[in-house]
Amino acid sequence: MKMILLSSLLSLMLLSIQCEKDDTSKALPECLKDKISQLEKEDCPSVGQVLRYQFQEKTVYVIHPKNCGADLTSAIVDKDCNTLCQLGGIIGNVECEGVNFIDNATNEKQVYP
Repeated sequence: MKMILLSSLLSLMLLSIQCEKDDTSKALPECLKDKISQLEKEDCPSVGQVLRYQFQEKTVYVIHPKNCGADLTSAIVDKDCNTLCQLGGIIGNVECEGVNFIDNATNEKQVYP
């Protein structure tokens, strides 16, 4: 009897873990979904990946282009798709709003693809 109860409890735990699957694409702001869709229609620069961070007490998204050019930069946008800065490029810019983005951005999470 204990084995049956233990098996049932274990099965319920596994089901609950599977139900908590994180679907980050649904959590993206609509403007970001639109921006990704628009960029994917272009030959270059299209979207390679999008990462979400916490930066200066706000959620920001880094839109990395696919590698299809010599001097591509990654756009940093807020939840309303306002561009805060561009990172990378030929000079290797790492500052956003006067702050070193790489040293100060936290909680990286890939949200696309």
